[in-house]
Amino acid sequence: MTNSIEHLATRFSHSEADYGEAEQLWRDVWSRALAAVPVESEWQTPWFKPIANWHEGNPIFSAISIDSRRAVRVIIHEPTDDPSDRLESWIDCREVPERGVYVTELVIDCVLSRRALMEAEILITEWLSGRYESSSPTQMVTTMDSTIVASVANRVAA
Repeated sequence: MTNSIEHLATRFSHSEADYGEAEQLWRDVWSRALAAVPVESEWQTPWFKPIANWHEGNPIFSAISIDSRRAVRVIIHEPTDDPSDRLESWIDCREVPERGVYVTELVIDCVLSRRALMEAEILITEWLSGRYESSSPTQMVTTMDSTIVASVANRVAA
């Protein structure tokens, strides 16, 4: 059985070219998500600096809005032989010590693939829309996951 997932920039942790490609793919996702919804807050990207080496992929992309107290962080991993490699997301709370504030952060963790990019774009767009500000983190991620499933199904069917 072959793995039908089209992985991208698979050697990002060993190749500056692949790492640069991965960064650009995420900047493109971010640009499309920003263009899809009216955003009143100012967003800064990148904002979160990796603690370890440049090639770790944590984060490969980050953005923050101090005004809205929200952030996005994307972590990528190299592909494995596990066909269940899939995007995972959660909501976290992170301190921004230099600003003296806490932000609610959408964290996306995945192996980089076309499908992961599509799912992440939907998640980020929903996050930017602000529709989930009054939801609990668990409720928000569950609702966002349902939105992704429906949106991906519609895009695949088209």
